[in-house]
Amino acid sequence: MPTKKPSEPVLQACITGASESDGALTIRAVDGGQTLQLVLNDSEEGRCAISYLLGELGALDRSEIHTSSGKRIARWAWDRIAHISTLKPIRLSLRYVYVISCLDSSSPLCKIGIANSPQKRLAQLSTSSPHKLTLDAAIQTNAAISVERQAHEHFASRRLNGEWFSILPTDAIDYISSAIRSA
Repeated sequence: MPTKKPSEPVLQACITGASESDGALTIRAVDGGQTLQLVLNDSEEGRCAISYLLGELGALDRSEIHTSSGKRIARWAWDRIAHISTLKPIRLSLRYVYVISCLDSSSPLCKIGIANSPQKRLAQLSTSSPHKLTLDAAIQTNAAISVERQAHEHFASRRLNGEWFSILPTDAIDYISSAIRSA
């Protein structure tokens, strides 16, 4: 008859104290002689980590953490809380759809593009243009790529070169605003 291999013991962190300062919650614990400390800031990540900790402790609210000395949580849970507290927030890919025009040309000249910084893009284009360029609109949206593509297709018959069109800036702005509303 095969012998059963004993399962590995679950490492546990024993909470030794908690304190708060400037909105940050500091929790101390000991695991096998190793001293552990978590500092959970009043940020979205810190609040998520505190919620996870509350669940592990079976606590209902933050005030119960201060009376949790002697309670044990699995070391993997402690490590998970530390990981959650250091996660970077996910940011939506918000970019700008911009309209840049050239007012000193003989016919209307307008560029429809996307950028993280429309002012920087204007500066880049201005250094290589013989014309005075103006940033007429910069509308931030998470559908920038789609809206730019739609605008380019809509004004395709008026395309001069690349992203430059023979249209008035107001026509471009009106179309882009409408496309964003329906996106």
